[in-house]
Amino acid sequence: MVGQHGLSEAVLAELESTMTKHELLKIKIRAEDREDRQKMIDEIVNITQAHLIQVMVM
Repeated sequence: MVGQHGLSEAVLAELESTMTKHELLKIKIRAEDREDRQKMIDEIVNITQAHLIQVMVM
C-alpha cells in the first residue's frame, strides 16, 4: 500500500524490485483526494518507467 507515509525511497525501491519479478502489479494508493492520488501515480510511472494500464477509484 502506498500513501500512508507518502511515496518514500523504500517504497520506490520495493516497487522496482518487484517489477523485475512480475510483469503486472496491482498497487493500492491511499490519498486524501484524487489530485494527490494522481500525483503519486504519475510519480511512480515516471520514476519506474512503468506503463499505467488502469486506474480504479473506489
